[in-house]
Amino acid sequence: MKIVTKIRIITVLMLTLSWSLGRYGNPVWLWLSVVIGINMLQSAFTGFCPAETFFKAISKSKGAGSI
Repeated sequence: MKIVTKIRIITVLMLTLSWSLGRYGNPVWLWLSVVIGINMLQSAFTGFCPAETFFKAISKSKGAGSI
């Protein structure tokens, strides 16, 4: 699975979790959605994505040949 696909899956899961916790729990959890959105926006302009760095580090530690 490509890193871009993994990032999209994690993003959707985190946004769904944030919405669910904000809707059925404490509305403060909706700020997590804001943080995710800001991170996606800065990633579009700078090309730096913390999740991409994380997944690359994991794949190197597992000894994967290709991503």
